[in-house]
Amino acid sequence: MRWLARSAVAAVVVLGGLGVWLLNGSAPLALADVVKAAEKHRLVRYREQEVTDTEAKTGSARDSTVYADIRAPRLYSESRLHDPEGECVMVSVHDGKRHLTSNSRQKTATLDRAPKDYKSLLCCLEEFQQKKGVAQENGRLDGRAAVKYRHVEGRQTITLWVDAKTRLPLRLEQECIDPKPGVARATLIWTDFAWDPELPAGFESLDQLFSAQPPDGYTVEDRTNRSKI
Repeated sequence: MRWLARSAVAAVVVLGGLGVWLLNGSAPLALADVVKAAEKHRLVRYREQEVTDTEAKTGSARDSTVYADIRAPRLYSESRLHDPEGECVMVSVHDGKRHLTSNSRQKTATLDRAPKDYKSLLCCLEEFQQKKGVAQENGRLDGRAAVKYRHVEGRQTITLWVDAKTRLPLRLEQECIDPKPGVARATLIWTDFAWDPELPAGFESLDQLFSAQPPDGYTVEDRTNRSKI
């Protein structure tokens, strides 16, 4: 299953289907409850850290701020890179049909079709809810009572922490071993979740935030009409 990240890609949050258990004497919490809690919201913001281990370098990381539509396969991701040449803003946008990537330093953008298996956050949660063999335990994360879900399938491990009170995700880790040639390990870490946050500066609506319209003045490579094998 591809996460809303890509990239994400997504690319995106995963929860798993897992039964029930007691939380500090309160009512049982199932992942179905997490899905119900998430679907009450429209937008989520989180911090994504992408860590890659290769033969040449270990722990190469990239941080992004991500806004994801809860119900539709739409996502906005922004990464800011700093080096001697100054700041460079890298943006990735999925509007449900197209995928736009842009580079502020080069003033370039690439427009492509969105992957066929790209799904909304809610859809990913519902799919994970149906998985078998999800381990679960009570614990604490950053001082909060939390439930930890862990699912291993082949070379992929997904670990999700859910707030025991709000029933919303607190942290997600997705680790893949040998995902492609030259990469020994790839890990996505999602933290700092904010539900129905304010839109980032310069955006007045969700449609504007998730628009795959290339920025004015950028050189655009449009791949949407190319055939794919």
